[in-house]
Amino acid sequence: MRPLAVTAHYDDMEIGAGGTLGRFGGFSLVLTPHKEGAPLAEATAASVALGIRLHTLGMHIPERELVQKINTTILNNGIDTIITCNPNDSHADHRWVASVAAQAARREGTNLLYMDYAIPGGYDGTTQRPNFFVTITPTKYDALECYGSQVKKYGPTWINSVRARDQAHGFQHGVPLAEGFILADWTI
Repeated sequence: MRPLAVTAHYDDMEIGAGGTLGRFGGFSLVLTPHKEGAPLAEATAASVALGIRLHTLGMHIPERELVQKINTTILNNGIDTIITCNPNDSHADHRWVASVAAQAARREGTNLLYMDYAIPGGYDGTTQRPNFFVTITPTKYDALECYGSQVKKYGPTWINSVRARDQAHGFQHGVPLAEGFILADWTI
């Protein structure tokens, strides 16, 4: 797997797919970045902890241009799988990014996985449960620790909640830790 995570906010990828990108390498593309400064520095440190490359684009770019930029990233880097936010997540930015990523995946015939819901956050009540699981390593939690602003905002329970979900997915599949995804399209 050569994944590209396409997310809305700096910490989205680490919450839902940090272990997968940490295991397989790849790229993280954030479409609606926060202001420069601490969040960008935290995301940069997290990408170093995972051993991946981080790119950012703004929401101000027209959707068609965003899809083209994602397609260029796919073609230039041998990407075979897009991992993105859940289209039924309770956050509007997550739903929008899922739509843009799905358009890019369709255009390039790329595998498409939707992350489990964000923590904090949740589903709108209409989505299915994860049906595709990837065994991960604890490097993900080193990356989450880089987000001091989020730890300060939500407390240590934030990372513990993410870890508990990964442990539950792992337990169901006989491994210590796993991330769950919704398989939207698998072409290879």
